[in-house]
Amino acid sequence: VSFNNENQDESKYANFVAKNLGTDHTNLNVDTSNFLDTIEQMTYYFDEPFGDVSCIPTMMISKKASNYLKVVLSGDGADELFAGYTRHKVFNYSNLILNSPLFFKKLINKVIDSNYSFFNNFFSKNHSEFSYKIYKLKNLSNAVNHESLIDIISSHHCYNDLKNLFDNFKPIKYKDDKLGLRDLLEIDLSTYLPSDILVKSDRSSMAYGLEMREPFLDDKLIDFSKKIPDKYLIYNGQTKYLLKQILEKYFPKDFVNRPKHGFNPPLENWLNSQLKNDILNMQDDNLFFDIFKINKKYIINYIKSFYKSKKNVSPNFIW
Repeated sequence: VSFNNENQDESKYANFVAKNLGTDHTNLNVDTSNFLDTIEQMTYYFDEPFGDVSCIPTMMISKKASNYLKVVLSGDGADELFAGYTRHKVFNYSNLILNSPLFFKKLINKVIDSNYSFFNNFFSKNHSEFSYKIYKLKNLSNAVNHESLIDIISSHHCYNDLKNLFDNFKPIKYKDDKLGLRDLLEIDLSTYLPSDILVKSDRSSMAYGLEMREPFLDDKLIDFSKKIPDKYLIYNGQTKYLLKQILEKYFPKDFVNRPKHGFNPPLENWLNSQLKNDILNMQDDNLFFDIFKINKKYIINYIKSFYKSKKNVSPNFIW
């Protein structure tokens, strides 16, 4: 899949993999001429609100692949089993974050606040959602225990956003605060993977009669992954360490160790262009707010903040 937005486009890496493995490769470009139709199809096939925008390119891949294949393989589950997400890397330093001196945390906040415009202008060109990510970095200093740290690093949306959006919002309660990396992986395996990733893969593929199989979720491999010592999940700050060691037999080391890149389209660009009128018109849709019991005043202010480029607003939250 390729995107016209350079920040989200990884097609050159996909071409490199295909060339090195000697596989047949088909490139699918996701642009403004085809994603709107896919959004309409998504609402039909998913049959419920779905907050992961990567379902759009996943549906487009599935539609294209169904012209040639009946069964495809997916890499879903590798991040949850072998600690591949940025949040896993951050949580690996949880004790350092939680035990940092208060003056140091205040200093970090002050540096971010006073230099926000510079950071945003310098980094946002190469990092999607940078403005919101640096806001989350600042929030790390507010973590008081492992539970609150997980809430900050594991969501596109902070607790206060969700609490203000839904009157009946109830956060996840953990058994205790003595949580480690393995506990975070278990949380991902029991919540994020089945409720988001696998729902997306299953509905996106079956919409076009395509079977999507998940080799990483073989029960024996899952059992094996749970026996791996934590130090080999993240080694010297490198996530998915064991999988990358295997990949280095086939690909250059600098290619294997590229920064983590999610399967996300240029959502912020879409919200500021083709989807903007729909988002703004939604503010007058009283039936929408009544059905989903959403705080209308809060979401309208949030949308206004987004279009004013406020630093603590996430495009994924708008989606």
